[in-house]
Amino acid sequence: MKVKYRFLIFFCITFVFGLFVRSYFIESFRITTALMEPALKVGDVVIVNKWKNAINWKGMGFADYLKIPSPKGRIALYENDGVLSVGRVRAVSGEHVIWKQGDLVNSENKDGGLVVPFGYYLILPELNDSEVVLEEYLVKEKDLVGEVQFVWLSLDWGQPSQGPKVRWSRLFTRVD
Repeated sequence: MKVKYRFLIFFCITFVFGLFVRSYFIESFRITTALMEPALKVGDVVIVNKWKNAINWKGMGFADYLKIPSPKGRIALYENDGVLSVGRVRAVSGEHVIWKQGDLVNSENKDGGLVVPFGYYLILPELNDSEVVLEEYLVKEKDLVGEVQFVWLSLDWGQPSQGPKVRWSRLFTRVD
């Protein structure tokens, strides 16, 4: 009888610990669109570091002490109208940016362009469109889930009838 209770207690502790880790530290996310190519390919499964964003370190005054860097330039997982998406953080609060000839440019000129509001990030996919409405890519700081760290699995579903093929060269590769 004691063995059953020990197993049940072990199972409960393991389950609670797993929920805690998934809620505050790491999360797995599957890439389903080609918007982030070549950095992330369709079929990649990435690990997202959530500890910087799950707890409001800035609000508690620990951001400087913990030396939490700005997410600018990193690929981030964020929530947009209840849907998780990935994109590259291209500008942070207070920056003035303008879309010029298919690229985002920092600008001191306040005519045109966009000033990223306080508490927001500008997160864009890896796209080269000539026309981009920057306001559509503003993401609230609280909607930032975490930073994509590495690809832990990569499956190529080129011919679904044959099943997926593992892209061995992409396993456990760091995402920059």
